[in-house]
Amino acid sequence: MLSAEAASAKAYWTNVNLEDPIYKGFKRHVISLNWGGKRDWSTWFSNEPSAILGIQILPMPPVGKQYLAGDPERIRANIEEAAPNGYDVMFGDYLLMYKGLAGEKDAAQAYKDASALPDERIDDGNSRSYLMAWLSALGG
Repeated sequence: MLSAEAASAKAYWTNVNLEDPIYKGFKRHVISLNWGGKRDWSTWFSNEPSAILGIQILPMPPVGKQYLAGDPERIRANIEEAAPNGYDVMFGDYLLMYKGLAGEKDAAQAYKDASALPDERIDDGNSRSYLMAWLSALGG
């Protein structure tokens, strides 16, 4: 089941091959709702850009480092689309964890940003200590 989730995360949500003709006209980096013949950049609970990527990457288990990592430029583009004005947003903690997967410099900057993240931006399913440990393990 994990391998199916990992493959789906990349193929359908976070690392979609936007060169495939099926995505012609889709202007986003992340697809949050993938219907049979329709793709949406939204969620059922929020239209915030941070929620659109955030819901696809949480809960960020340790194995997430294996299947969410990949092309650093794509990760950076996904993050820029999700949090263009910073991480004081819904799922900002998870976005920082994801950003750390783009490389050591990204992880170091994410660690600094996570240190300044307000407590209310740490999701109930996460903790500041897990967030900081995740980023430290990536070189943050």
